[in-house]
Amino acid sequence: MSQLVLRNSVFMATLLCASTPVAFSYEMQHNIVNYQISSGRVITVSGTGSRHISPDQAHLRLASKNFDEKPQLAYEQNTATCKKVLAVLAEFQIAPQDIQTSEISVDSIYPADGQNRYSLDPTAKKPLGYRVERSIEILIKDLKIIPNLVSRSVAAGATDISALLYDTTRMRAMKDEARLMALRAAKEKAEAMARELNYKLGKALSISEVGSEVKDMSTNQTSMAQYNDTYAGISPGEETNTGFEPGQIVVSSSISITFEVVE
Repeated sequence: MSQLVLRNSVFMATLLCASTPVAFSYEMQHNIVNYQISSGRVITVSGTGSRHISPDQAHLRLASKNFDEKPQLAYEQNTATCKKVLAVLAEFQIAPQDIQTSEISVDSIYPADGQNRYSLDPTAKKPLGYRVERSIEILIKDLKIIPNLVSRSVAAGATDISALLYDTTRMRAMKDEARLMALRAAKEKAEAMARELNYKLGKALSISEVGSEVKDMSTNQTSMAQYNDTYAGISPGEETNTGFEPGQIVVSSSISITFEVVE
């Protein structure tokens, strides 16, 4: 049996569609192609397809952490804060089915060692107090309200914004399209390689999806202090220069195909 190994084969194609704001491109990369001359001739290639789309919804997670020497008082403060935050969400017309509150967690807080202000590990016989935490997860369908909603939630007592993830209602369609683009990319690469070797591409013997990925390309690295300084006192509907940039969502898929080659 003889074996021919082709390396560093890169083929790239970019397609822009002017009739839609959604731009997409695909890139085919394959480092090693095996061509076997024995009982059968085959060529194995891979292709990657990706779709770029602007998000049309977002998932926001807010949290309230309250501390007191007595756990009951910390719990009451946390409950009051969460009610205020939920009232803010109602002002922004967030539907009840798009809001989910987590279970309450209660932690004993002890004196800290080193530079930490406190510790969850017992460092003394008696804790300094108790911390009660509860989070609220929100599905936001109008991206324009995010800065003001964040501002008002912080003013209502939210102490943490642990996640802001952009999403699209077209995710399933984007994954399907990226997969088909990867399939076409792999086929085009195989055709080009077979043609260069004076062969024709035969039927596909095996097809597999070797990877898929969804990337949120937004830039939302803002601290709680920046939230307070920037958004304090903003009312619903008031315009702000916020720095919230949704960016685009990139959905990609990688396909591996083994083709028969014929003379």
